Amino acid sequence: LPAEPDRHSLTDIDPTPLHEAPGGTTTIAGSAAICVVYRAGKVVVGVRELKELCNPRSSGLPNPYYRLYLLPDDEHATKRVSPSMRGTLWPAFNSQFEFEVPFDDVFDKTLWLSVWDHSGFSPDQFMGEVRLELSRLDLRTNDLLHYTLQERSVDCEPTAEPSRKLQRRSSHESLFSVGSSHSALSKVSLGSSVQIRGFLKMSIVYKSGELQVYVDSAINLVNPHHLGNPDPYVKAYLLPDLRKSTKRKTKAARQTIDPKYRSTLSWALPQDDVRSKLLHIAVYDSTKLSRNAFLGEVRLRLDTVDLDDATSLEYALCPRDSKVLSDFNLAGDFHGAVAATPAANPPAHKA
Repeated sequence: LPAEPDRHSLTDIDPTPLHEAPGGTTTIAGSAAICVVYRAGKVVVGVRELKELCNPRSSGLPNPYYRLYLLPDDEHATKRVSPSMRGTLWPAFNSQFEFEVPFDDVFDKTLWLSVWDHSGFSPDQFMGEVRLELSRLDLRTNDLLHYTLQERSVDCEPTAEPSRKLQRRSSHESLFSVGSSHSALSKVSLGSSVQIRGFLKMSIVYKSGELQVYVDSAINLVNPHHLGNPDPYVKAYLLPDLRKSTKRKTKAARQTIDPKYRSTLSWALPQDDVRSKLLHIAVYDSTKLSRNAFLGEVRLRLDTVDLDDATSLEYALCPRDSKVLSDFNLAGDFHGAVAATPAANPPAHKA
């Protein structure tokens, strides 16, 4: 960790109120020391401190605390609230949280941290926020970085205000010791409990400088609905791919557990690079009012595939294995965790 900066004592801080920006809004200042890492299927967030906050009060010092979400989060399942620190503009929290997030969804997430002054007698006053799109972060390292607090963004905030009665933490908890048995961790599951079955029929070839995956159909998919049938679609990646630039999707089929796609997903890449890739292809149920349900996946090391044979094969869909995918994606070669624990599917057969 970086050397801890010198702290101002309470007597060193000018308790005069901060100035107001044009329009009567409170000026925002200060930063948040945060680290974010993705490991073994979990997003691990550490918040060490806030520093050099502005004072929103006309007298005395504020009691700052933070609210944290992993967005999107319609049900507030990821809501976290820190304890408030009395009379300081440089509060230390040393908090750490875990969120179980499937690898497919990691780079669609945004970490939202907002800072508030807790008064106890009037509405808490906003003191700034940080929004971090995980697709823009290097999630392989647990480096501590300082992010400048920004003005409030209404479009990022969940629809309801969080309660401050949740998950208070001691300021003495261990921070950034990721994986340590002594760290106090809060867990949230964002995965799917749908039982997996069925097959994905497809062919995989390399020709004309492209890897081409012809997705013919899926067979006997599980139905996650009590009424009606799913609207399944296929989403594919070539790993490693930290930025999700290789994402490809088919259109969703309507109301069926035996969808027909007859769609080709292609990637232009040198032939020498193909054998170092892992094809991750998953089936989801497209829904408009809730989270898309995971219906199964196929994980294929391309160094085990005959890329000259265009015969369509039926691959058994498997349950999600976020650890295998994240370890391979972060390791970047077959000599990491994936090589030690192959992502094997039941034998495919010619259709």
